[in-house]
Amino acid sequence: MKNQIFGIAHAILFSFAVSNVAQATPITGSVDIGVTVQLNATLGSATGALATSGTVIQGDGSYDPDGKNFSSVSFAAFSWSPVIIPGGSLWSFTDSLTGWNYGFTLTSVNSVSQSSSHLDISGFGTLFITGAGSTFEPGEGVWGYTITDADGEPNSRGKFVFNSNNSPRVPDEALTALLLGCGVAMLGLFARLNRALRRV
Repeated sequence: MKNQIFGIAHAILFSFAVSNVAQATPITGSVDIGVTVQLNATLGSATGALATSGTVIQGDGSYDPDGKNFSSVSFAAFSWSPVIIPGGSLWSFTDSLTGWNYGFTLTSVNSVSQSSSHLDISGFGTLFITGAGSTFEPGEGVWGYTITDADGEPNSRGKFVFNSNNSPRVPDEALTALLLGCGVAMLGLFARLNRALRRV
């Protein structure tokens, strides 16, 4: 009897672990998006960028373009002085082969470095890949936005070349310690369950 109960407990824990792994795939790699954008002033004095469309320049991991057909990227307007974050996705695009939607929701702007010839913005948000059949779970993402221009003036079309980069955020030490502590606690709980079942 106790062997049956012990076997059932093992089966429940194993099934729980397997089902969680099967149902959720973490987003990995990075994606570079670029082309041109119109700022609300010259580079040195601009405080925001207007909505534009871009192109996936390169990607790896979950954003590897091999076997995919990415659409053009919709890039929303945003501001860094004062910080005004889009209500929806900062950027999004689709893979026409799977119908999946790739996107990033900006939640914070953490640093801005700006001069007459350079703009560098960084922040955090949530990466997502959704659509029928997608097993990807939303995850924290690191965002970088860069414009470098020798004279700080737009081109003949009134635009600047930009590069936007995203990658999953690496958990900090506190979160790592928390997860490790939870793991140790679960092992202790399982050991006590094991001992209790052996006394049945």
